[in-house]
Amino acid sequence: MIDRVLAHCRAFPGNTYVFQTKNPARVIDFYLRMPNNFLLGTTIETNRHYPDVMGNAPTPEARADAMERMSNDCMGPVKVFITIEPILDFDLYQLLCWIAAIKPEFVNIGADSKGHGLVEPAGAKVRALLNALTRCDVSSARNTTLIDSSNDHYRPGTLRLFAQARWQRTARF
Repeated sequence: MIDRVLAHCRAFPGNTYVFQTKNPARVIDFYLRMPNNFLLGTTIETNRHYPDVMGNAPTPEARADAMERMSNDCMGPVKVFITIEPILDFDLYQLLCWIAAIKPEFVNIGADSKGHGLVEPAGAKVRALLNALTRCDVSSARNTTLIDSSNDHYRPGTLRLFAQARWQRTARF
């Protein structure tokens, strides 16, 4: 099935294709059959592993490692992006190190829009993440509904952040 989809994409080389997977290491098996113009994304909800939430998906660290390898591939770097959705509580420095190593084209940040009662970060921590991404030369479209200023809590389901990254070789946090 995957080969049929990729063959169809290659038949239309004028398009740019967006593929997103929870198992980016698997893309290595299909790399040589990918269309010329594509972006590859994965979800990295946090740098922590929450087995009850993530089920059988590869750990966030395994996903980050695979994305870093592909974004720096010697056969030609793959354009990559990260989705942090639903955002789960995280360790700021570690998550930022992963993002900087991956050098994504953009980062989407979203909430637990379905109200599953997940372990979400405090509003101050999300604000710190956004500020750090900005300092790393990530321009972001911000929406004030991301953080409820009355109680500084993250408001689930209210925003998807789009950040366009222009990564330099060394990012400082």
